[in-house]
Amino acid sequence: MTHEQYLDLCRQHPYYKGRWGYYSTAIEILRREGFEPGEVLEIGPAMVPLVPGCQVMRLGRPSPHVCSPAPTYVWDARQTPWPIGDRRYAAAAALQVWEHLDGRQPQAFAELRRVARFAVLSFPYQWHCPKDPIHHGIGDEQIAQWTMDHPTRDRQVVPDDEVPKLLRLVCSFEFDD
Repeated sequence: MTHEQYLDLCRQHPYYKGRWGYYSTAIEILRREGFEPGEVLEIGPAMVPLVPGCQVMRLGRPSPHVCSPAPTYVWDARQTPWPIGDRRYAAAAALQVWEHLDGRQPQAFAELRRVARFAVLSFPYQWHCPKDPIHHGIGDEQIAQWTMDHPTRDRQVVPDDEVPKLLRLVCSFEFDD
């Protein structure tokens, strides 16, 4: 995704305003690693995937604002095992997805480790929104549980472009096993 594509996305769907900071952080991590588009799986992308030409896994009926190209896999990441072969992808990305997995985060992370050798995830970080339990109070302990205490390679806290008090944590993980 380029910055111009992001701006167009925001014009079409204001829901995405404020996200360029963590999108660009994830894009830069993937670019630095030099992954080819066909080697990347993006789970739950917006209208424009982070890596042009990547493979996509998303729900059959995503949120109304999600209009990404036809997915490679129509699949709910909460259902395991995923219909993907072992080590099929060099990298995977899932931005602002993990908090929506309804208590199945460790199982989904195990699948991520099985199908990819590297991953970039982002999380709402330390948000105080008690009326929104999906996003409320996600901190380091919760993220460690969701990611099975797997060590991070990159760990960057990124403020929202529009509302700087809303933080997102962008992490990358290497899977050698």
